[in-house]
Amino acid sequence: MRSVRIYLVMIVFGVLSLGVEVLGQEVGPERIVDAELRVVEIGSEEAPAVIATGTVASPDDCEYCLVHSVQHRIIVPEGVVRLVIELANTSDPTGDIDLIVRENEPVTEDESSYFYSYRTYGAEGDERLELPEDGVDVVPAGDYYIGIVSFVEPGATYEVRAIAFVEKVRPETIALESNMAVSEQLQPGQISGDLDWQYVYSVPPGASLVVVHAESVHADVDLLVGADPIERDEDGRLTADLQLRSTGLDELLVIGSPASGELWIVVGNDSPDPVSYTLAATSLPAIEGIDIGSQIDAAVGSDGGLVPLLLDHLKTSDGMLGLTQYRLDLSAGVETLHVDLEGSDVSDIRLHLRYGEPVEVSGGDVVADLSATEGASKGFTLQDAFVREGTSLYFALERVGEEGEKVFSLRVDADVESGD
Repeated sequence: MRSVRIYLVMIVFGVLSLGVEVLGQEVGPERIVDAELRVVEIGSEEAPAVIATGTVASPDDCEYCLVHSVQHRIIVPEGVVRLVIELANTSDPTGDIDLIVRENEPVTEDESSYFYSYRTYGAEGDERLELPEDGVDVVPAGDYYIGIVSFVEPGATYEVRAIAFVEKVRPETIALESNMAVSEQLQPGQISGDLDWQYVYSVPPGASLVVVHAESVHADVDLLVGADPIERDEDGRLTADLQLRSTGLDELLVIGSPASGELWIVVGNDSPDPVSYTLAATSLPAIEGIDIGSQIDAAVGSDGGLVPLLLDHLKTSDGMLGLTQYRLDLSAGVETLHVDLEGSDVSDIRLHLRYGEPVEVSGGDVVADLSATEGASKGFTLQDAFVREGTSLYFALERVGEEGEKVFSLRVDADVESGD
């Protein structure tokens, strides 16, 4: 049963040194323990698995508390269509304990109320909660905090069981950071992770292309990439949107005008020998989101690990545009935006800004709306129509000269409406 969150606050008026005294302080758990949620496909006959055991205890120094001082947190992934949580009093099946669950924050209580999302009301010690509720198609993803309301003497032991059902179980993931290579070894005929886990690269909005590069120094490797997890069909053949299976030592995939979102990636070894490989993925540009108040301390101008194709897109008439650009989404209330570039190498760095889409290089020229090119410190001050709510600003750094990294500090601040 889903709760309606009601705060009952008792106020005592009197002649007190602080004027008004409010009774009924909200109390939360003393400890939170993470538990692993078993996720299976619809149609599985698996029963809920034990995810936690313990002994019921009340929080210290709380005379009115009935919620167990320890709560168990599970992470419900996207796509869950059914979630079952069970609670059992294992020391006395007739002893009354209730299951109480809250989304995204711990269960709390005060002298007159519990604060929760779902709760059972059995009269004994065997409780079961099934989600979603009637009229809801899926279970919202997020953290779920599992608590126990105890109406028995302290010392009762309990067991929590849970299971989640999805249309299709997704593999575990290893996130790839832009232009950060990972290395593994494959046995003959093996696929990375044996499809139980897969690499995932997140393509940011605004990217003009994505490059995925798998390389070995001594044997052939294959590369499979898709917008969905890589699978095997009924005949055991790998299915993927894109498959590169040349006989060389590396596979280079270039995707132009990519859709933002996940790319699932696996590497295969079709050779008769074990093979070590390195895998890297990046977008052009690699985009990092920033907020007002952010300070980025980094360097621009490194070409380490970049495939020549990317270098061709980044080379300018006077140097090299940085692979990473910084995106700021303007919110309401910004009156003036201040962007400042500082550091000992700033005289050899240019700052570029473009509205709505990333900065580009065309024929060696930097395509931007504003550029700061001269001086030992650089920056922009933007007002009025230039800081309109909903606008996305892209900031790019350009190294001047033929080689070498240049370090910088980029700071973004704003004057905001007071709201009075």
